[in-house]
Amino acid sequence: MFEKDSEYDKVRKLYSNCDQWRVQVEGAQFEGRIGDKVKARALFKRLCEIYCNGPVYLEASRYEEREGCIAEALEYCEVGLDYNGRYAPLWF
Repeated sequence: MFEKDSEYDKVRKLYSNCDQWRVQVEGAQFEGRIGDKVKARALFKRLCEIYCNGPVYLEASRYEEREGCIAEALEYCEVGLDYNGRYAPLWF
């Protein structure tokens, strides 16, 4: 709702005050959707460092893929597999 109304500060406040990685990943995706690629990438990088789980690496990889940065997307997959080699979505 806040994103549709262009109330970006409220969206940022929601995801930055939350401890759940899923919400924070959505915040990084939000930054990418509104065109702040630098902030989105920085958030994904920080989330990967903090949580080190397959789904976070997968979402970071998908973001980079959507942006056309295939080498970066593959790097996220490789590092994510180093942490959790059994997380099947990263293999695909």
